Amino acid sequence: MKISGRAGFAARVALASALLVAVALLAAAAQPDTDYAPVWPATALGLALMWRHGLGYWPAVLISNFVLAENVGVISPWLSLANALLELLVALLALYMLRRFRVDIALAGLKPLGTFMLIAAVACIPVTIVFPAVVMFVFERPFGASLQHGFHYWAASFFSLMIFTPLLVSASQLPAISFHRMGRLALLLAATVLVAAGIVVFARTTGEQMLFLLLPLVAACSIVAGVTGASAAAFVVTLCLILTEAGADPSPLATQTRLLFAAMIIVTAYLLGAIWADRRRASIELEHRARHDALTGLMNRYEFERRLYAALRGEAGQNALLYLDLDQFKLLNDTCGHMAGDEVLRELGAALSRALPSSARLARLGGDEFGCLIHRCSEETARDIAEILLHTIRDFRYASGDLQFSLGVSIGITWFAANTGDTVDSVLGRADVACYAAKEEGRNRVHVYHPGDAGMLRRHWEIREASQLQAALEAGRFELYAQRICNISDSDSDERFFEVLLRLADENGEMVSAAEFLPVAQRYGMISLIDRWVLERASAFLGDQPDPRLRLGVNLSGATLDTPGFAEMIAALPVRYGFSPRQLCLEVTESVAINRLTRAVDGMKRLRRQGFDIALDDFGSGVASFGYLRELPVSLVKLDGHFVRDIGRDPAAALVIEALVQVAALRNIRCVAEWVEEQSALDRLRVLGVHYAQGFLLHRPEPLRLLETVVTT
Repeated sequence: MKISGRAGFAARVALASALLVAVALLAAAAQPDTDYAPVWPATALGLALMWRHGLGYWPAVLISNFVLAENVGVISPWLSLANALLELLVALLALYMLRRFRVDIALAGLKPLGTFMLIAAVACIPVTIVFPAVVMFVFERPFGASLQHGFHYWAASFFSLMIFTPLLVSASQLPAISFHRMGRLALLLAATVLVAAGIVVFARTTGEQMLFLLLPLVAACSIVAGVTGASAAAFVVTLCLILTEAGADPSPLATQTRLLFAAMIIVTAYLLGAIWADRRRASIELEHRARHDALTGLMNRYEFERRLYAALRGEAGQNALLYLDLDQFKLLNDTCGHMAGDEVLRELGAALSRALPSSARLARLGGDEFGCLIHRCSEETARDIAEILLHTIRDFRYASGDLQFSLGVSIGITWFAANTGDTVDSVLGRADVACYAAKEEGRNRVHVYHPGDAGMLRRHWEIREASQLQAALEAGRFELYAQRICNISDSDSDERFFEVLLRLADENGEMVSAAEFLPVAQRYGMISLIDRWVLERASAFLGDQPDPRLRLGVNLSGATLDTPGFAEMIAALPVRYGFSPRQLCLEVTESVAINRLTRAVDGMKRLRRQGFDIALDDFGSGVASFGYLRELPVSLVKLDGHFVRDIGRDPAAALVIEALVQVAALRNIRCVAEWVEEQSALDRLRVLGVHYAQGFLLHRPEPLRLLETVVTT
């Protein structure tokens, strides 16, 4: 087998040598003056052969050039061998540089083509050094004439490399050219051949200056088919140049002028072809990026919605849409970092694509959400595909060091048919509602959309509420109220301390409590925008009031604490609006502080050092109240209102409040009692050592804009 392989390769080398010899002899025969012949194709074709198929074809370059030299009148076999070795050196040097600089063999672009041209020019330099020396010492010609021979030899070698090497290597790109472009290229080449034939006929009487007529046709071939079209047209120009030599001025200067003119046409064609190829490739890449997700390579949301729209306007039949939302992906992101999360999304996208049938189209809709569109699909098939996706994600594992993560997914399914009045938003909305229902049912499961489902109706209500909240925020229908926080431990205190409360004016002008709409805002990612709005308005109010004793408490949500740079954003408010940091008290609920402790505590400490007061709201409602009091940089704690409300009826409530007050006192932290509605409760709180009280007994909330800075208790 090994012997057979060597014999086959030797046969291929022999065949290549024979073909190169034949082409070289034909070229030599077509050129009347071989001393100044513009084309020597053997080396250029040999370079293309070695570039495409390997260095083993070097004997074909040596043999073809030796036979050519022997048949064009070289006086000695040794000189013929030297000439063949020189041509082989040119080809090997060019091949080395092409591989060293990793030039794309297709030459399909301005950079690889420009690099190839430069390499071709440099590789032919040995010719300009060796050949003049041979002419001067062997043929005893003057130094100037020898240099002229050397330049002509270099120009012919460079010209040949520019014509024949791209012609052969770019042929591999022919299958990539579309049928219509191939047809246009064939017509243009035919026109080029006809014009070239006319130039050959009339050049005997009008001169070779008519070569310029080929330039527009060569440029058109380049634009239509890139370097492939340019090399084919360049070959026609070369044939025209050779055939016009017979009737043209035979002087070396005239021959070199024609050669350089033809070279200019060909280089222009190559550059145009490369530029248009780069432009076409950039257009294709931009089109792909516009329709595909950069991370996973799947369709993006734009392309998915476009195909969904086409399905809604397409043929009759039932289609299915699956909406996938990964479970526990945020935990992996927070634990291993976003780079690991990106890697998981890439691997998971590929795994899901492999698992889907050919009729399904998968897209990444954003973040950790995916969509799957299935054409002409029964309900049973859609459920089966959803189960396949569910199990694919369940079986997926990601390892990071000693940790191994698994994921789950909640999948919502909805069906739709063409021309039924559905829209892209309505179909996606139904699938999203079903996906959310799957999460509420325990995650890692499939839920099918049913219009009468109570969960579906609630989800639709929430979506409508979220839309109304967004509209209210833009229309300015939110309003700030304030409730007094009274100092009950020091009757001589002149503090003006209020908690800022948020209200929303409904369609009837009635004020809606924040407890009714903030859960929806939190669920739909609007809470940070609302927090920022409240902070800005409260800060502006503080800046407008001249009384430095005025203090406002503003609640912060967990989403705001989770926002990068939240501490810097808050720290800039006193500078921007002109008030003291101690006038702004930031209230954080105990549950939020505990859940965001590791990422929020550093920012809270920085704000505390800058003079802001930080209050821990609903203190005592969690099981870790005492332990986290030690970790958090708070100056106030607001006792859970349930204990305050029951203080007159439940002895245990008084004991809990007393214990909380004593623990806070050990850390020099003051306590605020909420929900104070009875005088007896207020008296009892004073006895227990509570510093501040807040409730309807002391002050009913009123609009912040109407609040006077001097309020008596």
